[in-house]
Amino acid sequence: MMTTVLSSRLSAGARHPIVILALAGIVGGIAAFPLSYVSNTNVWIGLCLLPFACLITGETRKNYLYLFLSLAMGGLSLLYGLKLFYFFALAFYGLWLVELLIGRCHPLLLVLVVCMSPAFLQISGILGFPIRLQLSAWTGWLLQAAGVDIQVAGNVMVLEGATFSVDDACMGLNMLAISLLMGVFILGHRFRVEQKQLSFGYIALFFTTVFVLNIIANLFRIIVLVMFRIGPEQAMHGGMGLACLLVYVVVPVYFLAVFLARRRGKNFKPVPVAMPVSPRVELLQYLFAATMLITGVTLGQQLKAPASSYATVFYQKLPTENLPSGITRIATDEFLLYVKPIPEFFVAEHSPLFCWRGSGYTFSTIREQLVAGRTIYRGELVKGNEVLHTAWWYSNGKVDTISQLDWRMRMLRGENKFCLINITAQDEAALLRRVEEVFHNNNLLVHYEK
Repeated sequence: MMTTVLSSRLSAGARHPIVILALAGIVGGIAAFPLSYVSNTNVWIGLCLLPFACLITGETRKNYLYLFLSLAMGGLSLLYGLKLFYFFALAFYGLWLVELLIGRCHPLLLVLVVCMSPAFLQISGILGFPIRLQLSAWTGWLLQAAGVDIQVAGNVMVLEGATFSVDDACMGLNMLAISLLMGVFILGHRFRVEQKQLSFGYIALFFTTVFVLNIIANLFRIIVLVMFRIGPEQAMHGGMGLACLLVYVVVPVYFLAVFLARRRGKNFKPVPVAMPVSPRVELLQYLFAATMLITGVTLGQQLKAPASSYATVFYQKLPTENLPSGITRIATDEFLLYVKPIPEFFVAEHSPLFCWRGSGYTFSTIREQLVAGRTIYRGELVKGNEVLHTAWWYSNGKVDTISQLDWRMRMLRGENKFCLINITAQDEAALLRRVEEVFHNNNLLVHYEK
C-alpha cells in the first residue's frame, strides 16, 4: 500500500533513477554494516513503522541541509572509521531523496531514524547501567519508607533472605526501544486520524514523556516483583513487565498523543504532485549516490582492518599483549588486566558489561565501591559454577573516574585521552588488593595518544 502511494507521488521521469539511487545506498550499507546489526529488534520494528512515520506534509524541495549533513557524516565515518556516522550519512541521504522526489517529511521520521540507529543502542547501553543502579536505590528507599525490611547493594536487593537483582531485562534496550517505537506508531496514527501535525518542540516533549514513563514502569515492575517474590524463572516475571508497559506507558502515551494532536496540532498543508527534477539536480543525485557507495565500501574495509593504535602500558614490568581490537592485556595466574583506549569523546567504550558477555559470562551483582579514595565499579561474573570478581574505572593517567559525563567532557575540552581499566580475579580479596595497589603505589602507567 505504501509503495503504491509513494509511486503515485513520483513523476515518471523520477521513478527510474530513484531505484538506482536507493540501490547505491543499500549496497553501501551492506558493505559497511555487519549482518548482526540488521538483526536487532529495533531495526526490524523501525522498518515496519516507516509507512507510519513517513508523513508527507509539504511540496518537494531541495533540502541542502540534509545534503550537507550526509556528506559531513560520511566524511566523519571515514575519518574515524565508525559505522555510526555512516548510518546517519545514509539516513540523511534517504531523507534528501524523499524530499527531493516525493515531498517534505515530518520530523517524526527523524525520531524513527534515531531509534533504529547504532547511536540508540550505544546511548541506551551507556544510560541503562546507571539507571538500573538508580532504580534499585529508589526501590529500596520506597519499600523502606513503607516499612519493609529490605537491604540494597548496587543492583541487588535482599528481602527476608530472598535475593533479587535488577538486570538488563528491567531497564533493557528492548523495553526502552519498544516504548519509543510504539510512541512513533501512536503519534503517526493520531496525525492521520486528526489530519494534524505537531511541531518539533512538542514531539521532543512527547518522547521525553515516553522515556520518563518507561522508567516509572520499570520502577513499579521491580517493586511488584520484589514484594511478591516473582523470580525470573516464573512465567509471571515476563507477564508483569508487559502489564507495566501497557498500564504505565502505552495507555498514558495514547491519551497524550490524542490531547497534543487535537489541542496543539496544526492542519496539514496541501501536497502538490511531485515535479520532474532538473538535469543538474539529477546529476547531483548520481554523484551523491556514488559518494555514499564509495564511502560504504571504504568504511567496510576500514572496519575489517586490525587496530593500529594501542595504549602504552607499564605494570610491575609484566609483559603486555596487544589484541587485534586495540586492547592491551596483562595476564598472570592471579589476575587479568585490560586497558581499553577510548579514541574520541563521542564513541562507546569497551564496557565490561558487554565484553564479558561475549565470553559467556553474566553479571550477578554490580555496585559502586570506594577503594583508596577512588570510586570504582565492582561486579561478579558468573558462567556455570565459575565466579569471577571484576572492577573497572576510567583513567587518563591523571584523573580516575566512573562518570561517563566527566571523562567525555574532559576529552571534549582537550585533556588527555581516557582508557577503561578493567581488572578481574577469581578471588575478591586478590582483586581488591590489586586495585588498592594500583591507586596507592601509582604503579600502573598508561599513556594513550591516537
